[in-house]
Amino acid sequence: MYESWGEVTISRCYLDEPCEHFPRHPDLQSYIDSARCDKKGGIDALHIIMDIRRREHLFYDPHHHIIVIRDIARDGLCGEILLGKAYPIVPTSLPGFFTRNAVFAAPGVAVISVGSLKKFYGDDWSTAFIIEAARQLGYLYGLPDSESPYYKQGSCLHEYCVMGKRYDRESFNKILVNNPNLYCKYDLKCLVRNLDLVHRGYYFY
Repeated sequence: MYESWGEVTISRCYLDEPCEHFPRHPDLQSYIDSARCDKKGGIDALHIIMDIRRREHLFYDPHHHIIVIRDIARDGLCGEILLGKAYPIVPTSLPGFFTRNAVFAAPGVAVISVGSLKKFYGDDWSTAFIIEAARQLGYLYGLPDSESPYYKQGSCLHEYCVMGKRYDRESFNKILVNNPNLYCKYDLKCLVRNLDLVHRGYYFY
């Protein structure tokens, strides 16, 4: 879907498959194992994100990661439960990043927790997953658009945009029924622009 919107090709590989695009693919499982919380259970999502960014920025061609974990995800202190967390490829909430100098040098990383979704939404977790995955991918590519009229304090106030702070089942269903693009028109335009910026070779790490 993102490739279609941005008219780009996104090279990708998977943890359990050989990786022709990125031969120095790191052992992500070791990052996940080292981020397990002993006292409250779950996985420290920020630990995974920062560990990958710390190590991979040393590589010549670091790549971006979308990590879906079975466990519950927690914040850096293993306290608050997180549905997901992302560190963007391009700056979030900063206007006018059309040059390659505005793209972060280290890889973008998104973590999405199936365990957290199941805890909050029970049998509806798979519906919530669609929304949460789109939200974290939005963050990964620099959303929400800070120049949107719906933008406020890092969120989108549009009723049918996944970049908002609505977490109830009714809101999820409204988005899925009323907005097949999942994003408001401002965030979608910003997403397409950033896909073009990142995946058309306009910058190099």
